[in-house]
Amino acid sequence: TLARPDLVDPTFEPLCRYVQKKDKEGIDDEEFASAALAANAVIAALRQDSSWEVRRACAQALAALRSASNSQHTSVLVGALEDKDADVRVAALEVFCELAAEDGNTDPAEDIASFLKQAVTASDPRPAGSALRCLGRMCAFKHHQAVEQCFTHSDVEVRRWAIWCAGCLSTCRPDDELHALAATIADVMSDDISGVVRKAAVLCLCKLGAPGHALAERVASTLRTDVDEFVRAEAAEALGDMGEEGQGQHAALEAALSDVSRHVRIAAANALAGFGEAAAQPSWGVALARLCAAAGDDGGGDWLRVREAAAKALGSIGDAGK
Repeated sequence: TLARPDLVDPTFEPLCRYVQKKDKEGIDDEEFASAALAANAVIAALRQDSSWEVRRACAQALAALRSASNSQHTSVLVGALEDKDADVRVAALEVFCELAAEDGNTDPAEDIASFLKQAVTASDPRPAGSALRCLGRMCAFKHHQAVEQCFTHSDVEVRRWAIWCAGCLSTCRPDDELHALAATIADVMSDDISGVVRKAAVLCLCKLGAPGHALAERVASTLRTDVDEFVRAEAAEALGDMGEEGQGQHAALEAALSDVSRHVRIAAANALAGFGEAAAQPSWGVALARLCAAAGDDGGGDWLRVREAAAKALGSIGDAGK
């Protein structure tokens, strides 16, 4: 087993000084050489140390070792994507994405997509989730099919991050491709057994723009019927962000002012307020005034927040709510 470089390697201290100073002042050749030696020690430990905790720490340390040898670091990290420990693979993947993006000469998306295809079949789902987050952050829309195949993965977090990633990739795709995606996401919103995934689907539909907003009626149905209060609250908030399509579902938002969950009532009040005075209906004012005057059984802070949201909404819709 190799010794931990941060504890015993004499080059680690100069390395820390190098990292701290490199963006502030010039660094002489001697310090640069010391930093390079430390980097080599870290790379050696990443490749060979028997402790997964040390290997993970070394992968993370490479994020701080930005230098002319970035390309060497990225190649080492690609090798670490095959590490036997999932924690090391996740750390290596996150740092690889960061360094490859800074390198400018490397497109990391291909390596990440290849990694994702292997990770989705592994027993530990965390690396797959990490790969999806990386693809989403870099808007790697060419790999949308690999992402969408994860919508039906057995793991909740993988499905959740796949939906999130699809929303990120949508900003780089033409609308004609997004209509089919919106329909698929709407089915996930209705059918997935996990509230976390259904909530992510609501958010994704909102992010898809016009193709997603066209399905506002299905979002309203989720607001009416979903068993998870946080999914319903997200649906109410999404309708408030869907413009005219969301306004067309104002009846569902009015009904949600009587929801058993304070989160849903607040989200519905905020959504109606966001439509403004020009779009307001007299019935909104009646429902909001009733909510503003209501008091819970305990008169506690939860009801105070609901009444506050209702009062602000009444102020937003003005005389139109009378």
